[in-house]
Amino acid sequence: MLTETVKNGAAVAKFYDDYCRDTTKEEIYAILKYMAQITYPEMLRCYMGEKID
Repeated sequence: MLTETVKNGAAVAKFYDDYCRDTTKEEIYAILKYMAQITYPEMLRCYMGEKID
């Protein structure tokens, strides 16, 4: 069941309460690590851009 939808500009994240029900801790860690690898560079660029201005 969809529990929350978060919008930030063009990005949309949808959170479901049953997504990780049968997922192991190792799989969850791998998912979070993968997400961090994708999002961290952009977050860093935004942060550095704000610091320079």
